[in-house]
Parts: sequence; structure tokens; C-alpha cells
Amino acid sequence: MKTIFLIGFMGSGKSTVGKSLSETYHLSFIDTDAYIEEAYDQKISEIFKVYGENVFRTYEQEAIERAVTYDVVSTGGGIVERETNIKTMKNNGKIVFLQTSFTHIE
Repeated sequence: MKTIFLIGFMGSGKSTVGKSLSETYHLSFIDTDAYIEEAYDQKISEIFKVYGENVFRTYEQEAIERAVTYDVVSTGGGIVERETNIKTMKNNGKIVFLQTSFTHIE
């Protein structure tokens, strides 16, 4: 099975849908934001504050490269900002864009 990469705006339900898919179909799951926070022992907001967006995007790129071994991957909202991330996802699975209206995003 190829990896399912869930992309979309922040708050669009990527993590919720990813967890649900993994539980329902007994698939491996990783949330790249949670992975980064655990790997660097810092909240994403703190990484942005202390190191800046470019460092975070590098961490995100490393996370997506490691995530290709999972069945379902929930990505951060900005994962598509680097072309290399899009290529990684396209080369290793299917990209699913979770589209929702801004009125439904909490």
C-alpha cells in the first residue's frame, strides 16, 4: 500500500482524519507536527519564535522524508511550501487535500 498524505489548511482535520483512518483500517499513522515537537522537545510555536520559519521548514522536510514508511501521514498546513516536500509525497504515495470552509475551521 502506498502512503496516504493528508494536506490542507491548519485546522482542516488532517490529524483527526488520519487517526480515524489508522484506527478504522489498522494502518500505521504519523502526524508530522507531533513528530517534530517530540523530536525537538519543543512546541512548534516555540521553534518558530526561537529559530524562525526556515528552521521549522527544514525540520518539516526531514519529518516528511522519514514519514514515507507510514501508511497515513498527517502533515502541517505549510508542508506544500517546499517543492521538495511535494515531490517526496508524490513519489511515495497519494496526496489527499482536505478542503473545508474557513467557517468550519476552529
